[in-house]
Amino acid sequence: TLYFAYLWRYRAFRWILYRPDIRGTWGGLLTSNWIGPKGLVEPKPFFIVVHQNFLNLKFTTFTDNFMAVSYSENLIFDDNRSRQKIVYLYMKDTSDIGIQEKNEGVTELRIIGRNPNRMEGRYWTNINTKGTIEVKLLSREHVESFSECSKLIRQ
Repeated sequence: TLYFAYLWRYRAFRWILYRPDIRGTWGGLLTSNWIGPKGLVEPKPFFIVVHQNFLNLKFTTFTDNFMAVSYSENLIFDDNRSRQKIVYLYMKDTSDIGIQEKNEGVTELRIIGRNPNRMEGRYWTNINTKGTIEVKLLSREHVESFSECSKLIRQ
């Protein structure tokens, strides 16, 4: 019980049952093929907040105009453990006035390093948008909004 609650996070104990420790707030860029009223949208600041224990993962993502929450998550290892990735399904709530639909999508991110500090990958949605994501670990803190995430970058 102690291992599954806490010890899995520590390097000295990871040989027992390995899980990458990706808890915390990650920040970087989201690049999309979405075309807005002014044309193709420029890459924008993007944040992922990862809540994790040994058995479970939950992702909350933020940009300046949306928040999304994961509802199905999977950590995937290849046979020789040289590559690991996460895949999660999410539902997005928008703060853009006039947009009423709730978009859903899939994100697939490669976890880089045995002690991860970067993730990169791609996403696609049910409204035919897709793009890439590149993030690095900002803090082990869990934040609750885009403005709190932005403050972590300025520190």
